Amino acid sequence: MRLCIFGTRSFYDNQEASRIIDEEIKNLNPSMIITAGDADGICRLAIEKAKLHSIPCELHFLNRLKYAQGMYHHRSLEVIQSSDFVLFIHNGESKGTKNEIELAKKIGKACKYYKINDEPVFSVTDYETEEFKFDFAV
Repeated sequence: MRLCIFGTRSFYDNQEASRIIDEEIKNLNPSMIITAGDADGICRLAIEKAKLHSIPCELHFLNRLKYAQGMYHHRSLEVIQSSDFVLFIHNGESKGTKNEIELAKKIGKACKYYKINDEPVFSVTDYETEEFKFDFAV
């Protein structure tokens, strides 16, 4: 299973985000972790967790020459399309992550969403989680 991990760019040092990723890796047992290679926060943490758990990591980078203003959209689209399941860890405000969630909806990708606080220390019960799969039959 190819696991995409996306989320808020300020969560690299967030202990709860770290625990969530470890738990999901244990539960999902992915064969590959896929994320943005040039983003900070959750994407950078996902790369570190892939190393820690000895899981191959597929990284996608911005293509400024080909897409210019749409480079963030296209990178996110490539990452989501190349995965089987998407894990979102979000502060509820980040616009980039909101856009990635909307892309996953359009594609109909199976996802799990965690909303956690920006606070550095809080209880494991202080986040909301939701699993969903978007099915858009036309």
